[in-house]
Amino acid sequence: MRGREEKMMNSKETVAEVGNGMKFRKYEANFCKGVAIILMLFHHLFYKVDNYSGFKINFSPFTEERINFYALLGKFVWQSLFL
Repeated sequence: MRGREEKMMNSKETVAEVGNGMKFRKYEANFCKGVAIILMLFHHLFYKVDNYSGFKINFSPFTEERINFYALLGKFVWQSLFL
């Protein structure tokens, strides 16, 4: 079971019970969605050189290859955050 939603008694904040008694509040869910959107944007902008080949970009303190690697790696992170 993915979790059950309940209303907290003293507030209108929706809570999903994740497991082991852990609760995932709406604020935390929205925060994770925001991080996932930023990672998705970073991935789509920098995962291959063709996307930014016409622009002059300074990647310091990283190398261009390292940024491409992080952008490709970010794909797996943002996809898992959306699921």
